[in-house]
Amino acid sequence: MAHYQPSLSWMEAYRHAVNSDKEMEVVGDWFTEDFKISFEGTDYLISVRGGKIVEIAENPRFDRPVAFTLRAPMSVWNKFINPNPPPLY
Repeated sequence: MAHYQPSLSWMEAYRHAVNSDKEMEVVGDWFTEDFKISFEGTDYLISVRGGKIVEIAENPRFDRPVAFTLRAPMSVWNKFINPNPPPLY
């Protein structure tokens, strides 16, 4: 299994994938929230407005409140973000 280390450019590709997803247009228009994804020492604040990612901030300041944080060891993230993840990921 390949090992991925998310970077700001990887997160920008994630933004493009989410924002161009047709299903997200249907179900995401009600979702407006700021949340954080944490990859073992590197945090990304994701700002979503009306189902579209409008901002990604790498290692945001502590004064940027978020509704929730998704945090896991890289061994788990590598399964989750793999192009062909195992079942239940």
